[in-house]
Amino acid sequence: MSLINLTIDGKTYEVPVGLTVMEACKTVGIKIPSLCYHPRLESTGACRICAIEVAGYRNLQAACITKITDGMDIKTHTSRVTNARKTNLALLLSNHPNKCMTCESNGSCELQDLIYDYGIEEELPKMPHDPNLIDDSSPAITRDLNKCISCSRCIRACSDLQAMNIYSMAYRGANSLPLTAYDKAVYDTECISCGQCSLFCPVGAITENSAVRRVREILDSKEYIMVAQTAPATRVAISEELGLPSGTISTGRMVAALRKLGFDYVFDTDFSADLTI
Repeated sequence: MSLINLTIDGKTYEVPVGLTVMEACKTVGIKIPSLCYHPRLESTGACRICAIEVAGYRNLQAACITKITDGMDIKTHTSRVTNARKTNLALLLSNHPNKCMTCESNGSCELQDLIYDYGIEEELPKMPHDPNLIDDSSPAITRDLNKCISCSRCIRACSDLQAMNIYSMAYRGANSLPLTAYDKAVYDTECISCGQCSLFCPVGAITENSAVRRVREILDSKEYIMVAQTAPATRVAISEELGLPSGTISTGRMVAALRKLGFDYVFDTDFSADLTI
C-alpha cells in the first residue's frame, strides 16, 4: 500500500494514497463534523459543515470531497473554520422548524448534536410548517420536508444502495428538496418500503413509521381481545435490550412482558405455521 505524508493541525502523518481529507483524518483519529457525508455513500460536499483550511487555497475546502496530496497542509479547527461551520449551521436552522422536543428524531438528530457542540444559542424565528410538505402515504415511512436540510443522503441511499431512484433533487439553493417523480406520494411510486432513506436521514425529515402509540391506545381501551404474534428472531433479539448476553433465548421474559402490556394471548409464528400445515 502506497503511503503519502501530510500535515494535519501541525502534526505529520502517513496515510494511504487516494483518500479524501475526511477519510484521512478519520484514519488518524481526527473528527471532522459533517451532515451530508456518510462513509457508505458517494460524497457530494453539499452541507459544507466539513469545511477545512488547505495551504495554497484561498477558500475553505470541503473535507469530504477534497483528495489528499503528498505534502498537503491541512487545518481542521482554526477560528476561521469554526466560524464558517457556525454560520452554515445557523443558516440551516434559519430554514428549519426548530421543534426538537416533539420531533421523532429528538436525541438522535445529527443537526441537533452539532448545534450543541458548537454552542449556537441565537434565538431563531420559527418557520411556518407547510402541511403540503408532509407525506404519510407510505406504510413504512413518513416524510416531513419542512425538516429537510437538502443533504441528499436519502437520494444517494435510494439510488446507490437500493438502485430504486425514487427521489431526485428539485429546485435550487435554499429551496432544493428531494422529491419523487412528478412529486407523487411515496405510496404511488415504486418504493419497496426498505426504509434505507429514513436510516440515512441525519435529521427528522424521513422517519420510520411506528405503531407503538396506536397499539398502546388500543391496549388501554380494553375493548378488544388482544393477540400478539411474535417472529422467531424476537426471542433472541430482545435479550440485549434486557441486559442479557447476545444470543440468549428469552421466550419466557418476552411473553411475560407482552402479557404485562395488556395482550391476552401470545402466539409464536412457528405455531401459526404448524396450524397452516
